[in-house]
Amino acid sequence: MFRIQWNSKRLAAFLLSVCMAGACVPASPAAAEDDALALRIARVEVDKKTLGDDRQVSVEVRLQGNENGFIASEFGIAFDERLTLTDVRSDSEAGRCFSYSSTPENHMIWLSGASASPEATATVGRNRLLTLDFTLPESYSSGDVYYIGYEWNSVDGESAFWYTAPGTDQLTSLMSYSVAGSITIPDPDAPHLSRSDLTMNPGATYELTAQNIDEEGVWFSDDESVATVKDGVITAVAPGTCMISVFYTAAGALLSCEVTVSRDFHYSMSDQTPITITSMDQETWLVYPGAVGSIQWLSTNPSVVSVDDGRLKPISSGTAQIIASNNGVSLMRTVIVAPGSTAPSETKPLSEETSPT
Repeated sequence: MFRIQWNSKRLAAFLLSVCMAGACVPASPAAAEDDALALRIARVEVDKKTLGDDRQVSVEVRLQGNENGFIASEFGIAFDERLTLTDVRSDSEAGRCFSYSSTPENHMIWLSGASASPEATATVGRNRLLTLDFTLPESYSSGDVYYIGYEWNSVDGESAFWYTAPGTDQLTSLMSYSVAGSITIPDPDAPHLSRSDLTMNPGATYELTAQNIDEEGVWFSDDESVATVKDGVITAVAPGTCMISVFYTAAGALLSCEVTVSRDFHYSMSDQTPITITSMDQETWLVYPGAVGSIQWLSTNPSVVSVDDGRLKPISSGTAQIIASNNGVSLMRTVIVAPGSTAPSETKPLSEETSPT
């Protein structure tokens, strides 16, 4: 469970931070520059049919552009007053450097952290920082949207800060490129896309489909240098984030999906398609979808490829099976190391693990 620290300055800051639906939740910005520092809170869609009796939903907080680690930081996350924050999981090296405080009645958590070393606090791979566990209200229903934003006013009434390893104040870029999150329970009868957010590997393709609408729509990307779209088929071009949208004239509906093209390659353990690593320098990560707690990783042929906390390191040409176990459930995926070859075309995104529930 999260720690609660009673502090008059923090309490005063929390009382000033209840503007959840206003300034704390800006519209999605343009795609971030590759080297921009950005805090991104996941947008999670929950199917009522699969939501458990505990009504718990997990939301991942990611920090992009932090490959060199941070020296010090301070920021807040405000959430919809209908949500109950049940846990804050420091499930990454960078996340474990944070302390946090919360007053449930003010629907906000304040985080502050300082680096032991830049290497220990760098967010690479999935850029994961923290995972927040929320409980939905008993009265939740289809069509509900619960916003989860961020707050930059510090507990001392001054601007919150984020310093990277070079010691540069990165607050401006954080505010410019950061994206607030949400928990949504879609109305099954309303027009919607098959995905609300998507993480893709460079060069991959994925087809979005629209539900509950039968007219032809106009598809477009707000940054074609990151991803393009034609008739719902998205092609990942280069690392970054953009919005893929489709507009339906007769229905007056604009449907959007946030697409992130990762700098590295990410694959789900739930997929059985073999993974081909074509370069010894390729950064490749495996993700166990919906994991709770620690994951045990094993390579059946470490002389070909080793695995450390989901990160694959190619050693020599050959084939190995990677086994990941979590809470007594093991998943296996084949990895082929073939430098210089052409990897098979990928048509599946990093799906369930992007917004685990």
